Amino acid sequence: MSLKRSTPPNERGASALMIAMTMVLIMGVAAVAIDAGLAFSERRQAQAAVDFGALAALQKATSCDPGPCDLNVAVDNGADEAILVVDSNLPGRFVAADWSNCTDPNRPAEFTEVSSFDCVSFTENLGKVRVVLPDDDLDTTFGRLLGVNTLTIGAFAEAGSTLNASSRILPFSPLGVPGNELCLFSNQAPQTVPPCEGSTSGFFGYLDLALYGTEEAGTPHTCNNGTTNTRIAINITRGSDHSLVIFDPGPPDPIVGDFDACPNIEENVNQVRVETGSPTGGITDGLINGVSGSINGQSFTAAPGRIVCDPLPTGYSTECANIRGESLDHTGLWEFLVPGTCPGPDPTTHDQMLACLSNPGKTARFTKFIADHPRFAAVPVLWPQAGETEAPTGPGDYEIKEFFAVWIETLYFDCNANKCDTVHSPGENFAGPGPGVPPPCPPVLDAIKNCDWSDTSGNDDVEGMLAFNIDLSMLPSAVTDFFPSITGQRDYALTR
Repeated sequence: MSLKRSTPPNERGASALMIAMTMVLIMGVAAVAIDAGLAFSERRQAQAAVDFGALAALQKATSCDPGPCDLNVAVDNGADEAILVVDSNLPGRFVAADWSNCTDPNRPAEFTEVSSFDCVSFTENLGKVRVVLPDDDLDTTFGRLLGVNTLTIGAFAEAGSTLNASSRILPFSPLGVPGNELCLFSNQAPQTVPPCEGSTSGFFGYLDLALYGTEEAGTPHTCNNGTTNTRIAINITRGSDHSLVIFDPGPPDPIVGDFDACPNIEENVNQVRVETGSPTGGITDGLINGVSGSINGQSFTAAPGRIVCDPLPTGYSTECANIRGESLDHTGLWEFLVPGTCPGPDPTTHDQMLACLSNPGKTARFTKFIADHPRFAAVPVLWPQAGETEAPTGPGDYEIKEFFAVWIETLYFDCNANKCDTVHSPGENFAGPGPGVPPPCPPVLDAIKNCDWSDTSGNDDVEGMLAFNIDLSMLPSAVTDFFPSITGQRDYALTR
């Protein structure tokens, strides 16, 4: 005998209804998936096109030959190139009216130079570009079943140029005949030691570099020759905020003056302004005291002195020393040596390090971390004046001959009457024979410094600066690949 369950009349057909509802749901999900997948593919193509367009816009806007373009012309040239590249990568997607009617309501304030098309804009110095695509409505296929007839596809890109490690370029040029030790600055009054021996070096110059104003460096732009002390301090804390390149005299490059090109960050500046005098306050601020405030009414990002002990990058053994009441970096250059690469024992003193630098070899001797240290920098060497064989000997505009890799080594403070109150070389031992007893003077310094390292009387200005000259063959490719070069070529990268 079997039992059968009868289905009540009010439940008959329920399964069919549930199946129908499930099918509608499945079809809706399928519709969304298919249309969303199509939209994603279209969006990816659009993003790639606008990326290419932004990079092309920068190259076109900054390619005027032989010199700087009128800014409005450069901006419109860049916009035309961006649109041409986008349209060639998305054929048939946009017509001229789409670009004419395109707007960019979310444009950041830094993009002040708007082309004849609102959706293509540049920063004032042509350092960055922003390209926004016109809205593109994509017809749906299955989405219509859910009442969605179109999907809007949009994309934008921002691009900027890399500055060939401009932050490593300091506003100094070696004095006299370059050697393994260079004098980067020597006030006229003090008599220190060669090659910073005061008037016998014959040149007290420094580079008065313009400030082009970049968001990355946090600098204002000052395209004039005033406010020198503040500008030199800013340039020391950050390094030049724009690229400098080598001038090739044969066949001659067009001369591009630093202040003439300002604030066009894309120009290949190969001529700089040399000033003479004693900007000790600006140099001391840049190295030690730091900078903050404004210049010509423009505020800029505050920055600590370049060689103060905090903060410092990682990757090496941090050392600090109290010098005239300031905690300064006390890291010896030998911290970055690859063990066993110098002739003889590994250096631990200034003189041993100098001996190592005087004997270049074919193998890189320093680790890549040296490039992250603020004492490491590039300084331009200038072409001599006509009929001269050494560095320029007076104020004026001079072309760049080459760049030296340097390590800021010895600082001379508060110098007067042939003596300096304090001489600081990083890594040297300042410990005296007992509490409160200063170390003896090395013989070479007997005549030029007060041996009481704790003496902080008088001003605290840096009045001389000695640097080690590092042959480029001693640096790894990870450093030299980004060292300032003769070509002036720039790399462009997407920033957003």
